[in-house]
Amino acid sequence: MELKTQEAANRAEVKPPFLTAVLQALGLIDLIVTLVGVLAVLSWHVHEGQPWTVAFIAVLVAALVGGVTLGGLLIGAAAALRYGHALASSLSEANRSGPYGGAGRGMHFLAEDQPAGSVSTEAEQMVALLTDIRDLQLLPAPEREEAQARFHARAQRRAAEDVIDAINNRQLGKARVLLQEAETAYGAAPTLERLREKINEAAKRNEALDFVRARRMVEDAIGAGQWALAEQYAHTLYFDHPDSARGRQLWQSTRRARLYAHIQKSAEQHHWAEAAAAAEEFVERFPDSRETKALRQQLSTLRTNAEILQRKQYEAKFKELIGAQQYDEALRIAKHVVEQYPESPQAQALRDQIPVLEKRATG
Repeated sequence: MELKTQEAANRAEVKPPFLTAVLQALGLIDLIVTLVGVLAVLSWHVHEGQPWTVAFIAVLVAALVGGVTLGGLLIGAAAALRYGHALASSLSEANRSGPYGGAGRGMHFLAEDQPAGSVSTEAEQMVALLTDIRDLQLLPAPEREEAQARFHARAQRRAAEDVIDAINNRQLGKARVLLQEAETAYGAAPTLERLREKINEAAKRNEALDFVRARRMVEDAIGAGQWALAEQYAHTLYFDHPDSARGRQLWQSTRRARLYAHIQKSAEQHHWAEAAAAAEEFVERFPDSRETKALRQQLSTLRTNAEILQRKQYEAKFKELIGAQQYDEALRIAKHVVEQYPESPQAQALRDQIPVLEKRATG
């Protein structure tokens, strides 16, 4: 079950350039003026009783087609500009957060860990790859094999640089994924094996600080009621240090606390069905936790309350449909309540009304 995210959006909305609005406005104005102008000319022509000549019709059609075409081009240009701006913004955001999403963003970097130079982006790597392919195709056949070996070595070196950048940025989970991708693409190599050793060394060196920082950030997020953010911080720690027992325990306890808090909040707000479903999930996922024993005792009450609320909602909907003389829908609800909750007070009240509703529905 997916829980509602309580994390507030903390990024400003990226607005399209002002030229987009100008082009779109000009396009709409052009369309309106064209249609109104053509209709006005037609109205004047009919009112004055002017003869319908081929030249007049041709000029009118040309004006209509030209105006509509110009307006469509302006609106299309605005849409293209808006799409290009959104694409550029998404690429920029992807370059900032990396190819593994925004989980734990703002967590990895310490002040001294900021890279001095710029890290190659996916777009730059794609351009370089296309350039290599183009250069390879332009070379004579005897030189292609040697050039292909150079390109292969260059690509492997770029992959190694990306792994090193991730290690320096304390993103060890990302470094492992990049290393695995490099090994899949280029096979085993001494350089890649040394990188694996560097990742293991960095994991041992960074684990203590990363755990303390992650625990503090998780506690701060929980204190602010931002459970989704707290779980992201805990998961980032586990992603970077999967062999850390205390890191794994932090992520597990954070997930458990988030789900339990959701159960309590749903019950306080009388969302009984959601609270019951969340409690069932909690018992299944964390059968040995200390909260599970209490939840098992509360499950029956949560289910009963959920059923009572559902029956009351059916009853209110039934009365609303009767008032609107929608007898077919009212009959359907009445039969459903009688079949689903045969011993309930609502079923006893509706059972006698079903024959009357059937006559009204057929009538």
